[in-house]
Amino acid sequence: MSAIGTDAVDEICARAREIHTRLPDSVFFGGQIVFPEETLLSRLLFNHTAFAVQRRLHQEGIPFLIMPVQVE
Repeated sequence: MSAIGTDAVDEICARAREIHTRLPDSVFFGGQIVFPEETLLSRLLFNHTAFAVQRRLHQEGIPFLIMPVQVE
C-alpha cells in the first residue's frame, strides 16, 4: 500500500485507518530519530511527525507506539 500527498501525517493516518478497518487488532509503530546532541534545528525537523500521527490515531482509538532510533 502506498500513497502520495502533501501532508505526511494525513496520508499515514488514512493508511492506518484502512488497515485498522481490515485488521482491528493491529498495532502501528513509528520511529523517532534520537541524535547524540539535539539542536533546535534537529528538533524542528525531526520531532514532529511521529507525535502528530500518534495524537491523531489515539483520538480514533488506534494503537500507535513510538520507538527511538538512535543516530550516531
